[in-house]
Amino acid sequence: MSEVTLTIGGRRHTVSCAAGEEAHIAELGDIIDAKLKQMGAAASQDSKNLLFASLLLADELHEARSASSAAPVEPDENGPGQIQAQLAELERAAAQKDAELADARSAAADEIKTLQAQVSELLAQKESVRAANEGLQAEFKALENERDALAAAALSAEQTPPQDSGAHAGWGQGDLAPALERFADLLENCADKLEG
Repeated sequence: MSEVTLTIGGRRHTVSCAAGEEAHIAELGDIIDAKLKQMGAAASQDSKNLLFASLLLADELHEARSASSAAPVEPDENGPGQIQAQLAELERAAAQKDAELADARSAAADEIKTLQAQVSELLAQKESVRAANEGLQAEFKALENERDALAAAALSAEQTPPQDSGAHAGWGQGDLAPALERFADLLENCADKLEG
């Protein structure tokens, strides 16, 4: 406990108070002293005047409290209710953004899966085209070899007179031309397939 010395009506009074309340008690003593001076108190009636000053101060305090309780209290726009409402709104906005982000992630994952499937399909098509190309090139090479063999046979047939003995004894110049034309058509088809 602490002690404070108050001067009221020209007299000194020492009172006890809680620690840290000294300045507040001194201020209250000054208010009572000022009220006594307003009343024009005489020195002989100190205790009676102190009683009247205290009653007047209590009455003023009562009127002030009544007036403040009768006055409508306007809500503070930064009061707890407003802060709670703002917090709830922010939480709703954050939840909405989280949902939008989750949707965007899901859509991106679906798009990635679709693109991966398309890439796999294109790789399979590429492999199929490569295999077909290799097959066509092998067929083309075989046809070129056959053409070269037929051309060599035709050249040899032109240079040597035909003999009746042999497997192709019945072949003449008339048989060779259509065979070469068919061969040329096959080569052309293979070339078209390779280009396509």
